[in-house]
Amino acid sequence: MDILFEYMLRKNKVLCIVYDRKDSDRPVVKRFLALNSCEKIPYSTEEELSSIIESLKKHYDSKEVVVLKEFKGRFFQVCPKTPRMICCNYRLVNTGFGCFYNCAYCYLQSYLNSFGILVFSNIEDILVEFENFLNQRDKNTVYRIGTGEYTDSLMLDDISMIGRLLVERAAECDGVMIELKTKTDNIDHLLGIKNKGKSVVGFSLNSIENAEKYELGAVSVKERIIAAKRAVDSGFLAAFHFDPIIYSSDWSGKYGEVLSIISNEIDSSKIAWISMGCFRYSPSFKDIIRKNHPKEMLTLGELVSSRDGKFRYPHQLRRDVYTMFNKMIKDTIGDVYTYMCMESDDMWRDVYNKDYSVSEDLEKDFSLAMRQRFFEH
Repeated sequence: MDILFEYMLRKNKVLCIVYDRKDSDRPVVKRFLALNSCEKIPYSTEEELSSIIESLKKHYDSKEVVVLKEFKGRFFQVCPKTPRMICCNYRLVNTGFGCFYNCAYCYLQSYLNSFGILVFSNIEDILVEFENFLNQRDKNTVYRIGTGEYTDSLMLDDISMIGRLLVERAAECDGVMIELKTKTDNIDHLLGIKNKGKSVVGFSLNSIENAEKYELGAVSVKERIIAAKRAVDSGFLAAFHFDPIIYSSDWSGKYGEVLSIISNEIDSSKIAWISMGCFRYSPSFKDIIRKNHPKEMLTLGELVSSRDGKFRYPHQLRRDVYTMFNKMIKDTIGDVYTYMCMESDDMWRDVYNKDYSVSEDLEKDFSLAMRQRFFEH
């Protein structure tokens, strides 16, 4: 474990760990405190924590500090839907906030303004909420549950071990698919899990050029796909998320190159799903991205205000991109389940000939497809 995390410390320059004194005996805190090569600073009150943070700002970048803190909010929720768009009703387990990586397009820049990467120390409460959901769920529905909404699922998971705990519990339940979504290749600690059930290691991907330009700090696209192969070889399913798709005159060739790499490395029957989502942003995000990434070219294209208030490529352009991308996936990789993330009902009619009036319609179809593909054999 130490060797793996020391690698992460060197690569991502985490230099300081801040923790609550009263949590010193909690398993996740003890694992962090057992690590070398970084400063450890305890605190006892919120006032003391605030003072420590102000001091750390003078010496460290926010991404160099991990804050271990008890979370008193809700751990388990349905994905927050974009108004007037069709959502797949993905379930979320919140495990922390913030990320090592510096992706230019990341929406977290809009509202995560606290200092440091926050990792929740009260894992036992996460497991209690997860258990409550498992006991109350509709057993006729296949649920997809992920931990990577507000952080990268795996960047510190070899220390927190949250992923392993969720995978092992979900494996005991019919119709439950845990997804650990990442831009890392930090999966070694998961490969030895004996019963993985139908759990999924998901990888956010882009074109090789866009990843090098806009996903600073993340491992390369090829490294992610090789990690996906290793995960599949150990018994996991894989998933791939092309979100955001960044349009250019030669976009299809660039993304087609990535699909070819996936096809060469991964058995299509072991791919749970592939998602597509065109680049989009909220009105306030444009100024944030230009401030944080002055050389970005993302917001210079033709984007128009859409029904949910976000700026997107025009409808016809998105329709053509989704239609071609979906065909490329089928032609290159094979018969895998694909879907669009946060798109309109008319886009679903245009691209998939599906008449989804509410998000529950997509969720029902998604659940049925997963049941037929992975639970009825």
